[in-house]
Amino acid sequence: TETTLLALEASLRLIASGGLLTIVAYPGHPEGKEECRAVEAWSAELSQTRYSVAIYRFLNQVNDPPILLAIDRR
Repeated sequence: TETTLLALEASLRLIASGGLLTIVAYPGHPEGKEECRAVEAWSAELSQTRYSVAIYRFLNQVNDPPILLAIDRR
């Protein structure tokens, strides 16, 4: 989880204004659940003046389907 968050921080520095970072999180196993929570918490703390963050998740699927996060740099 820690290395994922470090990689995401590094990725944010690489995208230009108007760029998009997409993240697919897989909460279908214990470590994945923890990592998914950490990524959601991290993305929720991003500056709203600099980034827009959206989460796409399946509501009618069982077994913890993947979650897509999209971060748009303004």
